Amino acid sequence: MSILGNPITLGGGGSKAPDYTYTGNAEWYDEKKTILKLKTSGVLTLTKDCIADVFCVGGGGGGNGSSTTAINYHYQSGGGGGSGYTKTQRVSFTKQTQYQAIVGAGGSGASKNAFGGEGGMTSINGVSAEGGKSSNKYSGQLAGGGYGGSGGGSGYPSKEYAHGGGNGGSDGSNGGGYNTVGVGQKTTTRAFGEPDGELFAGGGGAGDAMGTNSSISYKPGIGGSGGGGNGADSGQRNARTPVLAASGVENTGGGGGGGSYGYGSSYDNGAAGGSGVILIRFA
Repeated sequence: MSILGNPITLGGGGSKAPDYTYTGNAEWYDEKKTILKLKTSGVLTLTKDCIADVFCVGGGGGGNGSSTTAINYHYQSGGGGGSGYTKTQRVSFTKQTQYQAIVGAGGSGASKNAFGGEGGMTSINGVSAEGGKSSNKYSGQLAGGGYGGSGGGSGYPSKEYAHGGGNGGSDGSNGGGYNTVGVGQKTTTRAFGEPDGELFAGGGGAGDAMGTNSSISYKPGIGGSGGGGNGADSGQRNARTPVLAASGVENTGGGGGGGSYGYGSSYDNGAAGGSGVILIRFA
């Protein structure tokens, strides 16, 4: 179903943003109606020529599942998914031209002994941002954090038989944990790259691992600010209530949380990444 936007008055000379039609799901991002938010893929058509700042966020990577195999006596909980990458660029739009907008889907969460899926690319009018990547491309370890706009947390934050989970990265930083952490883009993931912009693209937290020396102090990683999902909680031999890994938040590009080791069933699974988003600010 197409959505028709109403004419709006912008600052700086009283210029008006164009009316638009969009075949996907769109809404105004701000109260002044100066920024259009595209939440799903579709075709955008504007009624007049204009210049706009475009901010794209790729889909978040899915969290890894845990593994039944121990490496150097370390049980492998699942690493968190890397968030979608971000890109800001100023471009021109031509009236009555159909622009295909692709909003990247979040990568799938993995089952036991498997890697999370990669997030999809987000793009419109020559501006694109890649989705979060699987740790399979880099460290090749299920406990490794995924790469992305912000890195996913690693399942190796300690060298004990049981271990906690590393936190997901935020605002372009690496994920937390041991030496297989996910690497972030090293630049801000805030809207339009501005210091006061909304924070997007948080990395997923890693799950924890329960072993013979289980303790309540070993906890799963927390998802990074900007939509990252928390890692699964094994419960550490009933010290806590087990909790499933959390998915990345829709339209943030957040990475999915990784699976835990030691409780079994669906707690071993990683969670899906969040879908991406496009913001268009008319200049």
